[in-house]
Amino acid sequence: MVSNALTTSPILDATGKPFSASNESYRGARLERKWKTWIPDHTSGDAAIGNSFDMMLRRIREMGRDDATIKASKRAIVKHVIGPGILAFADALADGSIEEYDDDFNDPSDSWFERWSEERECDIEGRFSFEEMQAHQWDEMMESGESLWLRVDDDTPGRSVRLAYQLLEAEQLDESRDWDAGYDTPYECRRGIEYDTLGRPKFYWLFDVHPYDNNFGGTFTATSKRVPANRVIHTYLPNRTSEHRGITWFTNLQSAKDLDWYLSNELTSAAIGALFSVVINRATGAGSGTGFASSNPSATSTNSTINLGPGTIADMGPDDKVTPVESNRHARDSKPFIDLILQTQAMSVGISRLRLTGDYSQTSYTSARAAHLDDQAFFVMLQGFANRNFIRPIRKEHQRQAVISGRIPKMTARKYLEHQVRLEDFFVQPPGREQIDPEKETNAAAARVRFGFSTHAEECGKRGRHWRKVARQRAREERYWLKTVGRLPDLGESKAYLEEYSARVAAEQAAAAQTAGSPA
Repeated sequence: MVSNALTTSPILDATGKPFSASNESYRGARLERKWKTWIPDHTSGDAAIGNSFDMMLRRIREMGRDDATIKASKRAIVKHVIGPGILAFADALADGSIEEYDDDFNDPSDSWFERWSEERECDIEGRFSFEEMQAHQWDEMMESGESLWLRVDDDTPGRSVRLAYQLLEAEQLDESRDWDAGYDTPYECRRGIEYDTLGRPKFYWLFDVHPYDNNFGGTFTATSKRVPANRVIHTYLPNRTSEHRGITWFTNLQSAKDLDWYLSNELTSAAIGALFSVVINRATGAGSGTGFASSNPSATSTNSTINLGPGTIADMGPDDKVTPVESNRHARDSKPFIDLILQTQAMSVGISRLRLTGDYSQTSYTSARAAHLDDQAFFVMLQGFANRNFIRPIRKEHQRQAVISGRIPKMTARKYLEHQVRLEDFFVQPPGREQIDPEKETNAAAARVRFGFSTHAEECGKRGRHWRKVARQRAREERYWLKTVGRLPDLGESKAYLEEYSARVAAEQAAAAQTAGSPA
C-alpha cells in the first residue's frame, strides 16, 4: 500500500539536530508554520555590507537624484545637525588659572581658523568653506554610508597655513584591493583598507579621480594609490561593531520606491478617470453606433468609435441606452497609505514624520513639541559624532600648523608642546535654532540663568552663538553708546541695574582721570 502523505526533511540547527518548535524560550525563535522557512544565514557586519554595497549604492545614487522623500530626509538632517556649520573656538585657560581665559592665544587662533574657512583655504579645490564641506560630507555619509576627508598640503604663497582637505566619495575607495595578511604583507586588506593585527586602519587605497566620471570618454583605467591612514578621516556610523565600512542610511529604500510606484499609478488612474467615455447599449445589435471596434476582422458589422466633443451627434434608436464609464477609484483613500509609507521612511533615518514632511496641519502643539524634542535628542547625538570624528580633529590640526607657521604671537612650537593639553581645549558650537515663542523662551532662559539652572554659555549655545563673543560685543556696544550718546539704549533693564552700571562707569572714568593727573 502506497501512502499519499507528503514527507519533508527536518530543519536542522547548528549541531545537526532537528529544530524543536516547543523548546525555544523566545517566541521569535520558534518554528511556527508561517516562519519555518525564515532561517537566515549568519553573517558579520562587513560581510553583509560587502554583499549588498554595490547594488545599494547604485540604487541610492539614482534615488538621491530623483526621489523627493530621500532628498527631504537628507535635507532635514543636514539642516539640523550641520546647519550653517559646527564651529570650534579655542577655549584655553590661562596658565595656572581655572577661571581666566588665555585670550592672547585664543583670539589669534580663532581669527586664523576663521580666515582659513571663510576664504576657502580649507578646500584644496577652493570651492567650499569649512562649513560647506561639513554639509557636503554629511550628505554623502547619509547617501553612500561613508565619506572621506583627505589631508593635503598646499604651499601656495599667501595662505594662512599649508593645511587643506579634499572630500572623496565612497566609490573612490578601491574595493578590488582585498587580501589576507601573509608573509609578503603584514597587513590584511578589506575592500580597499589595510588593517594591522589590532584592526586599526594603516593604509587606504584611493583613486585620484572618480571611477565613474564620464569625462574619461572610455573605460576607467586609473590605478589606486596607497595613502597612509593618518592622512584620511573616514567617517561612517556603524550599525554593528563588526562593520569597518559604512552602508547607506536608506537601506529600506524600497519604501521610497513603493511610494514612487504608488503615486505613478494614482496619476495614471486619475488621467484615465478624467477621460469622458460612454457606452451605448443598442436594442438591436451594434451596427453603426458609438462603441468598441470588433476584434473580429471578418465581421460584417462592427462597433465603431467616435471622438466625443462639442457638437457630437450619435445615431441612436429610441430604446438605446447611454451609460457613462466612470472610475470607482477614490484618491481620498490614498492619504492614509501614503502617510504610512512616509512614517516608515522617517523611522528608517531616525526622524519624525513631521520633520520629514514639514506638514503640521493635522497635529497639535503638544504632539509637535514631543516630536521636536525626540528629533533634537537624535541631532545632539549626531553632532557629538561630528565633533569627535572631524570637527575637533581638523580644528586641532589647523591650530598646530598655525603655531608652527608662527601665526600666533608669543607661542613657539616648544612652548605649545609643553602646554598642549591646556591649549588644545576647544568650545564646539553646534548650530542653534530660532525661537518659536521669543518672549516666553527668552524669559525662561533668563530665569534659568538667574536661578542657577543654566549658564550664559548654555543659553547662547542654544541660539548658535559663542557666549564670550556675545559678551565682548555687548561690552563694545555699551561703551560706544556711552561715548557717543552719553547713555545706554533702553534695553528693558531694571532701573537699579542702570544706576549701578552708570555709577561703575563713572568710577572707572574718575580713576582714569586721577591716574592721568587731572582732576576727577
